[in-house]
Amino acid sequence: MEGFSISTLITAVLVLVVLVFLVQGMVYLYQWWQKKRQFQRIIDSGLPSIDQMDGAQFEYFLVELFRQLQYRAKGSKASHDYGADLILDKENRIVVQAKRYGVNKKVGIKAVQEVYFAQTYFQAEEAWVLTNSLFTQSARKGADKTGVKLFDRKDLQRWLLQVNPALDAKTVVETVKPKERKCPACGGRLEKRTSKHGAFMGCNHYPNCTHTEPVNAKN
Repeated sequence: MEGFSISTLITAVLVLVVLVFLVQGMVYLYQWWQKKRQFQRIIDSGLPSIDQMDGAQFEYFLVELFRQLQYRAKGSKASHDYGADLILDKENRIVVQAKRYGVNKKVGIKAVQEVYFAQTYFQAEEAWVLTNSLFTQSARKGADKTGVKLFDRKDLQRWLLQVNPALDAKTVVETVKPKERKCPACGGRLEKRTSKHGAFMGCNHYPNCTHTEPVNAKN
């Protein structure tokens, strides 16, 4: 009887150990699946293409995106935007400052201050800052004080998944010209060019000037 009890106990312990390993394995597989699903959602949303845009392309794309979201959307004049890159109208007027940054660069409080001024200038009911990146703590504190609404990478992804823009992010990257900029090496004009490695900005004085930079280098 005693031997039977010990044998039963050993069996029970072994079964418990196996169950623990199975549960841990299931948890690991679930976490792996969640990460893979999240990555696919980012790919489907077009964020990788947005990360390749310059500021002008980003604003162009956002106008189309918000039109798909049933807003009356237009870009403000680039040289006199007074802190607003886009103006949206739906139930009320909204001024938006768009910040296309590198993922590792956060948007600071200056953007909040500028769009807060734009809200008064354009007589808008709301002021937003929208970025494909994230915000600094000072920007969030400033937004809390002023009532400016902040929308980061996750919010942008959520909007993208709600609609299927007629002009998707990849198309914008491929067809919309980046904002003109000067060559820092010779003062010439940088133009969009394409190589087997993808799009880049090259000097119009090539081959006398061989300066190149990424399309989104100035953002």
